[in-house]
Amino acid sequence: MLKIGVLIKSVLDTEARVSSENGSLKVISGKLICNPFDEFAIEEAVRIKEKIGANVTAISLNSNGREDELRYAMAMGADTSILIKTDKDIISPLKKAKIIGQVIKDQKFDLIISGREAIDDNFSATSLILSEILGYNHVSEVIEEKIEGNKIIVKRILEEAEETYEMQLPALITVRKGINNPRYPTLPNVMKSKRMPLNRVEVKSDGDDILVHYEDKPQKSGAKILDGKYDEIADKLISIMKNEFHVI
Repeated sequence: MLKIGVLIKSVLDTEARVSSENGSLKVISGKLICNPFDEFAIEEAVRIKEKIGANVTAISLNSNGREDELRYAMAMGADTSILIKTDKDIISPLKKAKIIGQVIKDQKFDLIISGREAIDDNFSATSLILSEILGYNHVSEVIEEKIEGNKIIVKRILEEAEETYEMQLPALITVRKGINNPRYPTLPNVMKSKRMPLNRVEVKSDGDDILVHYEDKPQKSGAKILDGKYDEIADKLISIMKNEFHVI
């Protein structure tokens, strides 16, 4: 039976409010959710399972032991999941890919699917680096896929073109919005997912490859309304441009 792995990431909701504190990110309000692009990946894996038969494993890496998104994936139809818990926060896509690759290399997945990017860092890199580490064929920005025997045929959409590729399995693809419409887990499946087995792997890392320093953007001053006749407004505008903005 086909073995499919799905990479999932927990991200802050786009409506979250954040600020910087001594160079670190501070969350004022908001919640963690499943990366929206990864929902398309979960759905595509489950559709393949329903169509030709497959075993679907959801995979997530974090340092806080959070498993909500993996439970969500199982409620959508994944069969099992792997939580890779690191002892430190990892930002570097290279470091993440190396850790994930080390953990899942013996799983021998036929296909790995992920979203095209995560909405928090927009790196779009971890999955493709992982494919190189595992030695898998890969294509990004996939909008359509079809598995035939030991090969996968995919279509990707770029800004001004459509491309079709045929690859031998094992392979890795990243999918984009439009490939499907993710299902909403039913209440019975949500309850069932809470009892499903979740494999936990703890990994010690030797630090990150990236250091991020956060700073709040300075607040912009409000607009000025210039009163007077046309020639008076013109004189005021020229004075502001010359003395405040130094553009003339």
